[in-house]
Amino acid sequence: MSGTSEASENSESLKIGGDVEIVDLSPVEKKALEVIAGGGTLASMRGLTPDEIETIYAIGFNLYNQGKYATAEPMFQFACLYSHLEPRYWTALGDCRQMAKNYQPAIDSYGMAFMLDVDNPWPTIQAAICYLAVGDKEQAADALSLGDKAIARKPNETARLRIAALRQAL
Repeated sequence: MSGTSEASENSESLKIGGDVEIVDLSPVEKKALEVIAGGGTLASMRGLTPDEIETIYAIGFNLYNQGKYATAEPMFQFACLYSHLEPRYWTALGDCRQMAKNYQPAIDSYGMAFMLDVDNPWPTIQAAICYLAVGDKEQAADALSLGDKAIARKPNETARLRIAALRQAL
């Protein structure tokens, strides 16, 4: 029991968004949330440079291109974890998962990529392909609609044609 009281004595809380309080945080957890809430990344907190994250991503990209999806996925996960604001890393993770036929995790990754860059229709297009692969035409149609909105903000003829082709599969 003394371990529990020690943890409570050393725990802290953090208010985020003005009205949400997260309690029982260790000092390290509190610092991590403060960094992320301030727009930072875990990479900056850990002292990792953008070049180091990019190197890990490049290793994953090379493994992906060799069809070694199970080995590439942790590289992309690392890049996403430590540089979570980079949509390109989330798209690569989604692509890797999609190729491994892990469709729901791929959809989740594409969702993150799209949230970080709502003007890029490609994550929604890839998510629609994943939804079609699992037979969910309604969600695929919703994903394609998001792609249409992205194209309306930033025209992309190739993406528009791809969406039109995928709509025929609905």
